[in-house]
Amino acid sequence: MSPDPRVRWRGRHDDEAGFALVATMIAVSILSVLTMGMLATGIHVEQATQRDRRWNDALQVAEAGVDLALYERTVNASYTGTGSSWVAVPGGEYQALVTSSEAGWLTITATGVVPNHTSGVARQRRVQVTFGPQASFEYALFSDTGLTVKNNDGTTGDVFANESIVMDNNSGVNGNVVSANGTVSLSNGAEVHDVDGESGNVYSGGYDLSGSWGISLSNNAVIEGSAYAEAETCPGTTADNSRYNISNSGRIEGNATARGSINGTVNGTKTPYNCQLRHSSKILPEYHYDAGLYTGETEYNSISAFSTWVSANSSSLTGTHYVNVAACGSDPTGSSNVIDLGGRTITGDFTLITNCRVDFNNNTSYSGSSDATVSIIVLNSSTSPPAINIKNNFTIPDPSPAVLLYSEGLIEVKNNTESNGAVYAGAVSIKNNLDITYDPRVERTVGFGDLRYDRVTWRECRAASTGSDC
Repeated sequence: MSPDPRVRWRGRHDDEAGFALVATMIAVSILSVLTMGMLATGIHVEQATQRDRRWNDALQVAEAGVDLALYERTVNASYTGTGSSWVAVPGGEYQALVTSSEAGWLTITATGVVPNHTSGVARQRRVQVTFGPQASFEYALFSDTGLTVKNNDGTTGDVFANESIVMDNNSGVNGNVVSANGTVSLSNGAEVHDVDGESGNVYSGGYDLSGSWGISLSNNAVIEGSAYAEAETCPGTTADNSRYNISNSGRIEGNATARGSINGTVNGTKTPYNCQLRHSSKILPEYHYDAGLYTGETEYNSISAFSTWVSANSSSLTGTHYVNVAACGSDPTGSSNVIDLGGRTITGDFTLITNCRVDFNNNTSYSGSSDATVSIIVLNSSTSPPAINIKNNFTIPDPSPAVLLYSEGLIEVKNNTESNGAVYAGAVSIKNNLDITYDPRVERTVGFGDLRYDRVTWRECRAASTGSDC
């Protein structure tokens, strides 16, 4: 008996094995696509990460090139860089170019490449860094000890002394006046002026021998800013209430704050018996002679040798001159150990470095470009007679070069002196018609500071630029 056909048809219709196979294939296909997508994404992310890593590493290699080029320049003054050669360092290669536009200044342009310049996947970065002398001069007048300014003197810029400051007879300062450890005395029309609402303040850090004041104003003296009689320690002792006073028979336009008492005319707020710590002492910037920092300098071991050059060039003093005399070192105050520059004319960039005393007297002047710098660096500790003596018409009129007067001893200035720049000394005494205006061009002067080369500017260049182009 043959089977019923309807039964065979029903069995084939109820068999689902084929459907399961199709579903499995579809699922496998979807998973494969997802896996391939994930793999592709992973590969892309890994490649991007590697590119980013090489990009960041290339900057580090370029910075390493700057540091290595700077080192090479410090041990070899003629070093100019790697040229077109690539130098291998851990992580990559670099090229560097070293140029100098003026004495004591360097520009280093360095290119870093990772992994190397022949690689098809190399990443490259390029930087340019400028180095110069360390910033050492920020005040118009600075004294390692005390400072005296008298008789119609006008100073534009801040004034600092570690010990007491005396301003007398119509002397004026357009800026702040700071005595770290001593007193500040203003008398007979002396004035401290506000400049653009940001200065004109007076700060004292000690008290006078009678123990009665830290800041004193008398006979029409004026402080346009605020006055602060600060103390050595806070909160201090009861005795300090009668020491760090503001003794005021002049006028204070701003506020007055004192560890002790306050009297007189104060247009702002009076805050007596308020203890504020005095300013920290500062040291005179230290000078280090290094012939490699200069170009075309001339060295002398006697005053007579330098004086011969001065006589031959009395109307056109220029260049860099180092006068180091054994007798000046052993006898700083000796009557014959002085360089006479009186009546001479400076006509451009001029630097004098010496351990002898220097005397500018009777109509020393300047005639030349306003973009020049004049540095008189006297490594002599004499205070009597002064290490630098300037007397009678030392005039460097506007537009003028930047002038730095520096001495480890006393700088004494008298009678009609005018210049832009700064005066820094172990002690400063200025009388009779001084007009000095701080010039920021002297802030970084060759040879000063703890660093031979200080990083001044940094910028990143186009990677494809060449030479010193940025």
